[in-house]
Amino acid sequence: MLNFFVTTYIKMFFLLAPFFSMSLFLKMSEEFDSQRRHRAAMRASGAILVAITIFFFFGKPLFSLVVPEKVILRIQIAGPTR
Repeated sequence: MLNFFVTTYIKMFFLLAPFFSMSLFLKMSEEFDSQRRHRAAMRASGAILVAITIFFFFGKPLFSLVVPEKVILRIQIAGPTR
């Protein structure tokens, strides 16, 4: 269970880390004018919204492709801890 949590947390952290995303955006758009930077920010926000929506609805099947079946089976058998 801990292994699954750590791997999922790491994946989501690097996918959605706001500080990394912001610094990357600022570096990539430092030569843009104000209007172009605003357009780029809106497109990036839209792409993030699409990615988050996909993970919300299809996250479990997608992660089951990445995480071995044995780990998923052990987690289901053990059930939640109280």
